[in-house]
Amino acid sequence: MIDEEKRVALGEKSLLVSETDLNGIFRYINDDLSLISGYSEAELIGKPHDIMRHPSMPRSVFQEMRSVVEGGRIWKGFVKNMTKSGDCFWVFMTVFPIDSVNGEGYLAVRTKASDEEIARYEAKYERALIKETQ
Repeated sequence: MIDEEKRVALGEKSLLVSETDLNGIFRYINDDLSLISGYSEAELIGKPHDIMRHPSMPRSVFQEMRSVVEGGRIWKGFVKNMTKSGDCFWVFMTVFPIDSVNGEGYLAVRTKASDEEIARYEAKYERALIKETQ
């Protein structure tokens, strides 16, 4: 965890949605994602989705996600993201492969993660990060 990091809490009804191309470049974000992340739509559209990747997230989680969705399947999991200001926000994320009017890509829908889930995955990801750096 980053020193003095603040966790931004999502509301119970928050629904953070984004669409990326096949290379993970944002081509749509909704207002909830903009509000929570601190990035405007203009700051994210055309940028890689990993602009919000928190440094304490294991790369293996994203490798698994990419493998699953590139195989045409839906991926679900817990993700710790980083806001523009360096704070974090935890989400339960579902990623769908799509073929939209914008072409093929991925639709990500994020909802609130519970405190219990956050605690469990924070510990799990910390162990995974240690393994990745050994």
